[in-house]
Amino acid sequence: GVLPTGSRTGEFDEIDPPHDMMRRIRIGNLYGYADAEGHTVIEPQFTYAENFYENRAVVETADGAGVIDRTGQQIVETRYDMAERDEESGNFIVRNGEEWFMFDYFGREKSRYRNEKAKAYEYGKC
Repeated sequence: GVLPTGSRTGEFDEIDPPHDMMRRIRIGNLYGYADAEGHTVIEPQFTYAENFYENRAVVETADGAGVIDRTGQQIVETRYDMAERDEESGNFIVRNGEEWFMFDYFGREKSRYRNEKAKAYEYGKC
């Protein structure tokens, strides 16, 4: 079962070193986050989770990929086929089928593209 918020380090199947003052945790096949001391902050509920960077983390649920903040609030809804952080701009790039979207740090849509080639052209990668 899922541990209540505040659970301690020894109760996880896996716990990562702190990144951006948060630790990715795993219980069974689900990921969540603990604070630097190992207390659960965001319940294990994600099928995939990246480490936090600048108070944001890319995660996936059964519904899709998105971005959360340190409280677990969805900054970019977890409904996309994929999500990634663009290291150069700090924005988030997500995809649904052939449609690509860019969201800023606050989850505001900045642009959208019809396919990978258009996205690559826009980012100067072709």
